[in-house]
Amino acid sequence: MLQFIIRLYLIINIFLVSMQIRTQTLFNIAKNQEAYKTTDHMLKAYTANSNLSSGNIYHVAGSTGNDDNDGSENKPFKTIGKAIQYSRAGVTIILHRGIYREQINLTTSGTADNYITIEGAAGDEVIIKGSDIIKGWKKHSDTIWIMENWLTNSQQVFQDGIPLVQIGSNINTIDWGKETNKSGTPLWMNYLCPIGINENDLFEGSFYLDETSHILYLCPYKNQNPNEVTTEVSTRLAGVRPADFNVSYYCLRNLVFMHNTYSGYHAHRGGAGVVTVRGMGWIIDRCTMQYADISGLHINGGRHCILNSRMNYNGAEGFTVNGGIPEGAQYLPGDILFYNCEIIGNNIRGFSYNHEAGGNKLAVSTRTVIKNCTFLYNRGPGIWYDVDNSDFTVLNCLVSGNMNGIHIEISRGTGLIAGNIVIKNDNQGIYISGSAGNTIIHNFVYDNQWGIVIHGMPRMRPTLEKTYISANDKYNLTAEAAYLKKDNIYLMPLYDNVCLYNIVYKNKRTQTVLYTGEGAKNNIVKENWYYFDGMINPLSFTNAGYAPNFNSVRELNSALGFEKNSIEKDPLMQINGIIPLLNAQSPVYNTKCFAENLNDIYYNPEISKKRNACWGPWQSDTCIGSGITTYKTIEKKNIPFEPRPIAGKKGEIKKEQDSFYLLAKEKFKNQK
Repeated sequence: MLQFIIRLYLIINIFLVSMQIRTQTLFNIAKNQEAYKTTDHMLKAYTANSNLSSGNIYHVAGSTGNDDNDGSENKPFKTIGKAIQYSRAGVTIILHRGIYREQINLTTSGTADNYITIEGAAGDEVIIKGSDIIKGWKKHSDTIWIMENWLTNSQQVFQDGIPLVQIGSNINTIDWGKETNKSGTPLWMNYLCPIGINENDLFEGSFYLDETSHILYLCPYKNQNPNEVTTEVSTRLAGVRPADFNVSYYCLRNLVFMHNTYSGYHAHRGGAGVVTVRGMGWIIDRCTMQYADISGLHINGGRHCILNSRMNYNGAEGFTVNGGIPEGAQYLPGDILFYNCEIIGNNIRGFSYNHEAGGNKLAVSTRTVIKNCTFLYNRGPGIWYDVDNSDFTVLNCLVSGNMNGIHIEISRGTGLIAGNIVIKNDNQGIYISGSAGNTIIHNFVYDNQWGIVIHGMPRMRPTLEKTYISANDKYNLTAEAAYLKKDNIYLMPLYDNVCLYNIVYKNKRTQTVLYTGEGAKNNIVKENWYYFDGMINPLSFTNAGYAPNFNSVRELNSALGFEKNSIEKDPLMQINGIIPLLNAQSPVYNTKCFAENLNDIYYNPEISKKRNACWGPWQSDTCIGSGITTYKTIEKKNIPFEPRPIAGKKGEIKKEQDSFYLLAKEKFKNQK
């Protein structure tokens, strides 16, 4: 009888725990289900009918056109600015082959039924640059040239397409570093550390702007004459810039945008991209945004689709999303889709990745979906949701070679991170930092410094408004505030995160880290697949830092109850460069850590054996867009990162911890 009672108790307990996991997981998924369906419908509607404009068509040909023409195919305009004068709902502007050195200022809007389309002609390469070719340089010394009467705070100079390193402190930054360390050097906390002070610190491949005397100094590569090579200097704020926050319903297609100078405007952040998207309903398709001063793409507003595009080699980040509603804006933010995009090699200028740099940064955003994208070799997090983000999805992405992989920081939560390949990042693979309500499921996490980390604590904020518990009816805000209050401020709630069915494999320090101290509640970590390969104490479940303290999932489960039904076994995987391939005899088959499709997770959000993202498609190059091909063709060592050290959280200069700095330092080792 006693054995029967014990067995019945165990069965009931297992059932209740399973129901808790299922309920919590489905609650988290349900919160962003609507956003996923909305963006999926937007994508399908555009795919079914990409002809969004039904009005007049105007042509622009920079090499053969004339602005006195009528804009027809046979008599094209010369400049985009002339064609934009005719823009209204339904108009299509077709740009023909060439480089256009203009800023496209948008003042009118399309409609949801009749867009304004600006596109490159089929088969033509159309490049829009915010720089000009500068001639008339004067020899200043053996290796240095000057341009006098230079009145633009130019942040970029290129020699035959190769960026030069900026010298001095006229670099755009929010704070000029008023505090100093013991030696009197400014603490460039969280921004961009200057290299050198003035023209005396120039070295081969660098430039310096003296804003007082209005002289632009240049020390070219290989001591070449800048008048005899293509020397481009950034002179315009952007390639595309809406006049206000309500400019809506544009389609940009088959275009390349390069170079801009955002100078002192960096402090305001709004519109820092070489392309800025605002209002409602923009579509960016098959566009490239690269070598921007700060961001390749800056987004406000909602119901935007960014498709099949590249945001590579930009000064600070590939793209930014600001989900706040600026004064005068009439849109509702959210429902933004990034699909089948490449975000590679960003933060070439060396902004601090503690502040805003890397593959991307989303702040105060809601209802965003990042799907089938590649985040590779970004100097900062690959994917970064920072501050008050909610109801987001990261699905089927390749995230590799970044400082952090996927970083969710002090956000309201209900994010779904599913079916991603997170591999070979310098620090955390997947990092949930001071955030709640996230589901981490069916990811492959391999060869990062740390695998999956649910921590970032203690993290404080002045109030609990806009946090997970303030929007969750199951918590009493008053009671939770009393629990989280510390010295008149509050711990961020690290609540209700669910981590299951992941393969966590051969990460360097620890495989999984979970904070269990004050501010942590109802986090679930179980049914994952591990391969420790002889590592000692590969798990960290503590109320402090990342110190590993458990040697096996059995030991951890016995002590704290976590990792129930998790597996420790070689999954028999082959890592083909960066892509994990399952051996035909892999024991992962027919377990909950293997299934065939996650694309329809929101349409049937039951968590079952047949629930995974891309195990099959990983092996056929279709799951993550062009990620596999991209990895095979781009090498980190060839990305033009500047040899600029990174400022730390307390202003200290980080060098040896930054693999990107070390790479650039080696490249510039023979220079001053």
